[in-house]
Amino acid sequence: GSINLPYPAFDKFVDRLPKDKTRFTIFFCQGVTCMMSPNSLQKAAALGYTNVKVYREGYPEWLERNVGVIAAPHYKDAFVDKQIPAVLVDARPAATAAEGAIPGAVSIPPSAVRAAVAGFPAAKLKAPIIVYDSDGGNTALQVARVIKESGQPNVTVMTGGIDAWKNAKYAV
Repeated sequence: GSINLPYPAFDKFVDRLPKDKTRFTIFFCQGVTCMMSPNSLQKAAALGYTNVKVYREGYPEWLERNVGVIAAPHYKDAFVDKQIPAVLVDARPAATAAEGAIPGAVSIPPSAVRAAVAGFPAAKLKAPIIVYDSDGGNTALQVARVIKESGQPNVTVMTGGIDAWKNAKYAV
C-alpha cells in the first residue's frame, strides 16, 4: 500500500499525500543513514500533517523480513537499462510463459519453486530476485514468499506483472 513520493521531487508530488492531514502516514527510505524520510516528514509537517512518523530502518530492514515490490518501469530503469544482473522469475504456468515472457526470465511456476531454489545463487550473494506473474497478483507473491523462506534475502514482486510490462511497451 505504499506510495512513491521521492524526496527530491517532494513538492512536485505533494498531491500523492493523503487528503486527510490527520491520517497516519509513515515515510521510509534506504535506512538509518538516509535522510530523505526525515526530510519528507518535516515537509509534510510544515504542510499541516499531524500524524506522521519515519520508519528509520527503512526498506533494507523491510526486505530482511518481507518480500519487496517493484513496478515494471522501475525494474526497467533500475536493472535493464543499467545492465544490472538479476534473477527474473516468471511464476506463470510454463506453457503460458513459453508464449511470451520478459527477456531473461526463467519460468518457475508455483509447483516447481521449492525444487528450483536449490539452483539459485548463494543467499550470501544477495542477488536481486524479481518475480512476476500475469498481473502482479497472488501467484507472484506465493512464489516470492517460498523463495524468501528458502533464505534468499533480496526477493521482490513486480507489480502489475507481465501485463504492466507489455502496457509500458517494454516488450521485445
